[in-house]
Amino acid sequence: MKIVEGIIKGELIKSLDVYYSVNTISSLKKDICEELLRYDNGDWFFDDKINGKAYITYPLSTIVEIEIKDVETIGELLWLIAKAYKEIYKEEDEAYKQQKEEPSNLINRQKSNGKYGVWGHFLEELYFEGIDIYDNGTIDIQIGS
Repeated sequence: MKIVEGIIKGELIKSLDVYYSVNTISSLKKDICEELLRYDNGDWFFDDKINGKAYITYPLSTIVEIEIKDVETIGELLWLIAKAYKEIYKEEDEAYKQQKEEPSNLINRQKSNGKYGVWGHFLEELYFEGIDIYDNGTIDIQIGS
């Protein structure tokens, strides 16, 4: 996992509509996640293994790139991305606990001073809404709250 400056998208080859809790997916074992999602998604297996880079942008102040290698199922892809979110939030929570809270109109999380700059939402509030896969290996993640 590393911070990058930008995302280069190629030609869209597959778009997936998904709606799952990031926190729930991150708490499951990989095989259980795959089995659970198998029943909920008719287009379960990818035609070819997915290799590329997924980009986590929301709700971060940076862009985080994660390497995706030999992924065969939607469940495995979501699980890998959710695990990365969990790792980001774990690291950011330490920075968040140590910083002084400033007055804010936000009812959610204030921006943390960690290297990812998480703002606005806690992990429990995030949901996968979609994933776009491009011919150059870019995997774009749509996250809502």
